[in-house]
Amino acid sequence: LARDRFGIKPLYFSYFDGIFFFGSQTKSFLKHPNWRNEISFNALGSFFRLGYIPSNQSIFQNTSQVLPGHYLIFFNNGKIEQKCYWDLKKIIKSNRSKGIKNNDLKNQTEVFLNNSVKEHMISDVPIGSFLSGGIDSSLITLIMQKNSLKKIMTFNIGFEDKSLDESSYASKIARHIGTDHHNAIFSNQNIIDLVPKLNAIYDEPFADSSQLPTILLSLLTKKKVKVALSGDGGDELFGGYNRYNWAKKINFFYNLPYFMRSFIGKSLKFMSPMKWDRILSKLPLLKKYSFPGDKVYKLSDVIQFRDFSSVYSYLISQWQVKDIPLKKKITFDNSFLLNRENSFLDLPEQMQLIDINNYLPDDILTKVDRASMSCGLEVRVPYLEKNLVEFVGSIDSQNKNSKKILKEILYKYVPKKLISRPKMGFSVPLEKWLKGSLKDWANELFQKKELENNHIDSKIIIKKWKEHLSGKRNWQYQLWPVLIYQSWKRSLDSSS
Repeated sequence: LARDRFGIKPLYFSYFDGIFFFGSQTKSFLKHPNWRNEISFNALGSFFRLGYIPSNQSIFQNTSQVLPGHYLIFFNNGKIEQKCYWDLKKIIKSNRSKGIKNNDLKNQTEVFLNNSVKEHMISDVPIGSFLSGGIDSSLITLIMQKNSLKKIMTFNIGFEDKSLDESSYASKIARHIGTDHHNAIFSNQNIIDLVPKLNAIYDEPFADSSQLPTILLSLLTKKKVKVALSGDGGDELFGGYNRYNWAKKINFFYNLPYFMRSFIGKSLKFMSPMKWDRILSKLPLLKKYSFPGDKVYKLSDVIQFRDFSSVYSYLISQWQVKDIPLKKKITFDNSFLLNRENSFLDLPEQMQLIDINNYLPDDILTKVDRASMSCGLEVRVPYLEKNLVEFVGSIDSQNKNSKKILKEILYKYVPKKLISRPKMGFSVPLEKWLKGSLKDWANELFQKKELENNHIDSKIIIKKWKEHLSGKRNWQYQLWPVLIYQSWKRSLDSSS
């Protein structure tokens, strides 16, 4: 068995009782009379922590995925070996040891990207592009249109709730580029109605709530085309996530003695998150951040670690390892540790590599693949073309972070004013929905007996649920994966 370099497509396998199972989703295994629905609590712990299940695990015991960039050999004596055929870290290290210098980064990147988009446009069926109006998708769409004799079809969705709606940005860019643009406006209820369908679409528990609008976008796109190009991978490859910059700023605190960091950290919790929200929301520079009080509390925790290596792990976790509400002993790997001193990669590069190996395949690509394939749409990812990735990997972070190169290419063709705005993401207002439209659904899943039957500590969950409903704290990121698992487990039990 072999899986693509980046884990764009899934590939599960399992072996027990002399039977070797493999397939693109574990739901096919459930049809076998000898299959056992035994939950892996290590995987469940990872799921609560991250909101997704890493490729080296599955929600089921004795089951995992072939790792991205690996192939698997199954021997007739039951032995299983996984071998790596493509390792980006080794490629970057090799290129840097050769002292390869690229003086014309912008033009070279554009050439590689242009070649990748042209390759990904080869199709004997109608093809289009997801266009969010952000840098990544706008650049892919622009290059598609430059390489097409007719108007490219572009797709975007908007929302009646104007706090979520970015569709006007996509429409303006589509007009400037000259695409055949398709946009649909949905209500909050349209999205909420998808929640009961998530188990069937995602197969295993998956708790990135942007899966909901991604499903709606895929349904809209499938009405007109059978293949769509997306801008996924641009953030990981070109340093687009805010956390890369946050980690660099937090690194500053680690130049201070521990007692000073500890004092500053504890001082930040003298006020409740709600009071911080009220104060910080009045400052012009911080108005764009949602729930700033929660971010202050996170900063308080993260500057009090003895060692900086755990900072990134903390930043990407929904539940911290020590707080995971499972009544089972679980173990975790150390895939998310940073090295401040002894790595040839700087901190942003280390984080990007961790994301390319973990967050990208197991969250971002999983989200889009399951959503699109559920309605028969093929999504292609031009940023993840081998030659482009290897070239960009050889560029130091100072030259590419915050998407510097992509912006320079895009601004040659599209006015900066159409693109330049704070990063919003494909988010939904879970915090409000859990208090409103999803409240009854959540209440039912948070019943003490059902939580305890699934080995979840009901005291912890019910306490957070009450605090969330009262507005005392925003616990959406901790509660959502628990809800998704409870719902998924109920579906599994009912189908057994």
